[in-house]
Amino acid sequence: MSLRKEWRHTTCLRSFAIWTTAWWWTDCGLQAGVIMELAERRKRALGPAYQLFYDNPAHLVRGKGVWLWDAEGRKYLDCYNNVASVGHCHPDVVAALAEQAATLNTHTRYLHENVIELSERIAEKMPGI
Repeated sequence: MSLRKEWRHTTCLRSFAIWTTAWWWTDCGLQAGVIMELAERRKRALGPAYQLFYDNPAHLVRGKGVWLWDAEGRKYLDCYNNVASVGHCHPDVVAALAEQAATLNTHTRYLHENVIELSERIAEKMPGI
């Protein structure tokens, strides 16, 4: 399958941020047809409001700390997805998410003490807000 963009320096990708995957696909052995089918399913299911970042998206299946893995087990350094704070799958964050989801799983359009408390705690650490 022919793809529009390729970046031939694939050996460097393991140390680059995940956003560099937009420039490669065929050289790394990814199953282009599977990814394109997944992208089409996503488009049909989520609609036009949800856009992919890249013409040739990465098929990521897990993350831990600063690392992400694709469906074929390749490891990427992620310098983009909020990793600078605590990383992917940090045990304390996972525990807090599980606790909150077991209590109430909704958005901020309703009143809930946790949303207000978190906002107040963040504001205390940011003078001038």
